[in-house]
Amino acid sequence: MSVSVVPYTRELLDDIVAIFNREHAPFEFVAPLSPELFETQLAAKSVFSAEGCPILMQGAKAVGFALTCCKQEIGAAKPDLTVGVIDGMFFPSDRLDLGEQLLRHCLSHLRARGARTTYGFASHGGYPFWRGLYMGLEPVCLTAYTHMWIAFMGAGFEHHQQSLNYLGPPRGLPYRQDLEYRLADVHVSDAWESDSWRGHRPQRLAACIDGEQVGAISFAELPFLSDHRGLSVAGISGMSVIPNMRRQGIASSLMGRLFDVLSDAGVNEILVGTTVQNAAARRTYEKAGMRVIAFRTGTRRAVDRPVV
Repeated sequence: MSVSVVPYTRELLDDIVAIFNREHAPFEFVAPLSPELFETQLAAKSVFSAEGCPILMQGAKAVGFALTCCKQEIGAAKPDLTVGVIDGMFFPSDRLDLGEQLLRHCLSHLRARGARTTYGFASHGGYPFWRGLYMGLEPVCLTAYTHMWIAFMGAGFEHHQQSLNYLGPPRGLPYRQDLEYRLADVHVSDAWESDSWRGHRPQRLAACIDGEQVGAISFAELPFLSDHRGLSVAGISGMSVIPNMRRQGIASSLMGRLFDVLSDAGVNEILVGTTVQNAAARRTYEKAGMRVIAFRTGTRRAVDRPVV
C-alpha cells in the first residue's frame, strides 16, 4: 500500500490523537491526548504550522505524525531558523520503516526552512504540549521507546542530553526557619513562556536573606496529568541557588517549604526532571525522598549532510 506525507488538517485530528494514545498507553505518567488538548496546547503555539506537523498516511489511513518547529527561546523576538526541532514523533513500534520515512520528511522540511542543526525531542519549541502530558515537564524521550531511538540513531542523530525523572509525595521535611520565603505567580512576558505555560499557573517560591533573594524554585500543578492519575500532581520546573550561598541548605530548605505549600494545596505527587550530570540536584531530590521513575534522553544532528 502506498505511503505519503500530508500536512496537518483538522479532518485528521481524531486519527493522530488515537496514534498518540495507542503508543503511550503503557506509560502511567503520559496522560491521554484529546482533540481539545491538541488544539489548546499544540495548535495554539506561536511556532505551530500545518506543514510542521506532518502526518504519515498509508493509503487513506493515518499511521504516524510528528511535531516540528524552529528554535524559540525566552526573550527571542522570532525563531532561529538555523536550528530545527522535532518536538515529538509517533508511529507504530512494529513499523520502523514508517518512522524512518517520517523522520526523513521532517529533516527535509527543516532543512528547507534553513536549519543547519536539528534536535530530536528537545525543548527549544517551548513546553506546552508536554507539561502534564508527557512526564509532566519536558520533551525528552523515554528510553523505553526503542523504535524511536533506532529511527533517530539510524538517521545520524547523537545523544545530546540524558535526564532522570523523580517522583515523590510532598512529605514533611525540615527547612531553615531563618530564611524568608516568598510565594508569587510567575509573570509570563513573551511568546516562548506564553506557549510553555498555556493552561497552567506557574509559581515561584523564593528564599530570601535580609530581603535579597538567594534561591528560588519554580513549579506548577499539572491539571492534565492529575486528571489522568486521579489525584493531584505538581511539577517542579526549575531550582537555583546563587553561587556564594550553595551548600548551605538553601535548596533543601526550598524543597521542604515547597512540600508544605503543595501539601496544604492538596497535592499528592510531585514530578521533577534533572540531567544525569547535575549531581547536586539529584542529591537534593533523593534527600527529599523522591525516587527515579524514568530515564530520558534527547538527540541532536547536523543537517548539512544528505538525508538518506
